[in-house]
Amino acid sequence: MANRTLAEDKETLLAIKDKLAGESKLNWSLKLPIDEWEGVRVVSKRVAELTLKNKDLAGTIPPELGMLSGLTHLTLSGINLCGEIPAELGLLSSLKKLNLRNNKLDGSVPPALGNLSRLEWISLYNNRLTGTIPSTLGRLTKVKVLSLKINRLEGPIPVELGNLH
Repeated sequence: MANRTLAEDKETLLAIKDKLAGESKLNWSLKLPIDEWEGVRVVSKRVAELTLKNKDLAGTIPPELGMLSGLTHLTLSGINLCGEIPAELGLLSSLKKLNLRNNKLDGSVPPALGNLSRLEWISLYNNRLTGTIPSTLGRLTKVKVLSLKINRLEGPIPVELGNLH
């Protein structure tokens, strides 16, 4: 996956556009250069940032986002996303910031997010997440911000989170 091209990133985004936008529209189209696509930032010929926030969207997080291996920042906040957080986000090995706050996401926090060794900032604040906090989040040793409040999480805080600075 590390050898993907910008053209493949574009294909991935076009394939998931409707899942992510729901009934709303994003301007992603082959008729526009990718640097004019809403919320998309390209760095070194890869999609590095996807930022959609406080927009009138209402879709789900497509598992195919996990194919965008050049992503360093993923912000999908305040856009009425529902459904579960796909475990495939744990494949985003370059990711430094994950912001999924202020949505209607449910299900559990995927343990695979503990694979994001470069992650510095993660916010799942204000969703409808249930279950326990995965102990694998204790592997996120570069994390400076971890926000899980205003969810329906239960159980003890894993002792592994004590590894975080």
